Amino acid sequence: MKGEIRMSYFAQKKNRIIAIAEEKALEYSEMGYTVTDKNGDVICEATVTSVQDAKKKIEELNKELKEAKEYGENADAKIAQLKEENAELKEQLKNAKKSRGKTTATATADAE
Repeated sequence: MKGEIRMSYFAQKKNRIIAIAEEKALEYSEMGYTVTDKNGDVICEATVTSVQDAKKKIEELNKELKEAKEYGENADAKIAQLKEENAELKEQLKNAKKSRGKTTATATADAE
């Protein structure tokens, strides 16, 4: 049937068991449910099983967030530095090509 949602997985947390769609397995795992298929094979373990686990996960996420913020704050300065360095290198390349052209022209004139 078109548009029908297949409830082929089961999510269990303590004594509560509910049928869920396959697409929701990871979401329920993150909410502390163990997800199994119809044969009872574990698809996803519960990622959070206690308040202590939840606090630990929150600490990890806050640390990642802090690192991402620091990276973002420093990104503008790094971009500006790289643009400046790129401009300098382009100028050096341009000058090298000019001096190479002059050297070739001088060598050709000397050979004649």
